[in-house]
Amino acid sequence: MTKLDNKLKIEILTKVLVRLEEDHFHRGICYHIETITFSDYHKVYEAMAKWFKNQKPRPRKHFEFAKSDAFYGGMWWWIRDNRGLEERKKFVNHLIKTLT
Repeated sequence: MTKLDNKLKIEILTKVLVRLEEDHFHRGICYHIETITFSDYHKVYEAMAKWFKNQKPRPRKHFEFAKSDAFYGGMWWWIRDNRGLEERKKFVNHLIKTLT
């Protein structure tokens, strides 16, 4: 089984950023993580999905991202428009920085 270390998380999140830039449907980060890990990193699919879902902005973790007026907090963490897309990209960049 492939180990889900910070280097692999950064690699996957970097691919997510590329996909977010190309996505005109404002899909969520989870969607991109799942499609990338399921096809290219199948052995860490569940571990990556679980780790990411634990990163959801809340009062004790990444709360600055929950303060955005684009934060929805439901099934999609940010609303599905350009404002939400920008917040998603900022959040993924933040995660990458915290993992380095």
